Amino acid sequence: MPTVSLGLASRYSAVEQTQPMNNDDKEEIQNIRETALNYLHGKAERFRTHRISKRLDELQPKPITIEWLEAAILVRVAKRTQPTRTVNLMGMLTRKRAEQEEVQKFKDFEDQIAIYLHPYHLTHHAYTKARFSEADNTLALNHIGQLLERLEDMGYQAFLNSGTLLGVVREGRLIEHDDDIDLAIILKARTGTEAAREWVALLTQLKNIGLLGEARSGQNQIYKLNSVGEFEVDLFPCWIDGDKVFVYPHTFGDLERSQLLPLQKDAASGYPIPADPNSMLEINYGANWRISDPYFIFPWPQQKRLFQAFIADTEVSVDNI
Repeated sequence: MPTVSLGLASRYSAVEQTQPMNNDDKEEIQNIRETALNYLHGKAERFRTHRISKRLDELQPKPITIEWLEAAILVRVAKRTQPTRTVNLMGMLTRKRAEQEEVQKFKDFEDQIAIYLHPYHLTHHAYTKARFSEADNTLALNHIGQLLERLEDMGYQAFLNSGTLLGVVREGRLIEHDDDIDLAIILKARTGTEAAREWVALLTQLKNIGLLGEARSGQNQIYKLNSVGEFEVDLFPCWIDGDKVFVYPHTFGDLERSQLLPLQKDAASGYPIPADPNSMLEINYGANWRISDPYFIFPWPQQKRLFQAFIADTEVSVDNI
């Protein structure tokens, strides 16, 4: 499964010679970069992020350049806006620097970003003080166990999913730069239509027993369970249609039943994981999932197209509850 960053890189290279950047644009991008730096260094009191970001988007060169990427990142970091987009840009920048054998320059830039943001950290979800590297993971792991027990009491099997699964399988612990917990629940449905109906009904059940958290995910296809401290818990739907496994949003019939069931106990945490976790992780994160990549970006547009029927059914139904 290709990542968004690779797709973007491909798109930029496809138009590489169609929109060359003139000297005036280069100078304006450099000026924006310096303006952002002055604000971050306390040399300027005002910084109009929205206006400057809009102008940078208009100046975006094809192919994309290191200078533009750094300017775009600094502008967003200055006011801690658009964390997901900023992570995406950081991912593109690290690949650009690697292509030019300038890995140290990226590391230097990354270190400066960390200094500017302290005590906050850039993650896929937010600029946050909460990361597992600075937290008592025992509390988080105990909370996972309690949630799994409650779901089991409801008659459902659930397992560690996405980033949480990636951490325990690859590193034997929760990923240090991660800031949330991911679980998946195996619905009893046997088709996408049935899964949508069951998923909608599950929302009311979770509310009634006090498992639904106060936060909203912004997507009806992901439920927020009770958080532990500052760490939110995302619950994702899973169902088996015939012999094919579906886990929104990463697995669309790409796994067979035997690769999911029976669930096994993870050696590190003792909690349920798929029978073949490696295959699920490769589908979710690509062939290089064993290599840590804090700037990985999930291909949401591509996956939402695959799950569009499920999305449509759940959006109509959940909004009517």
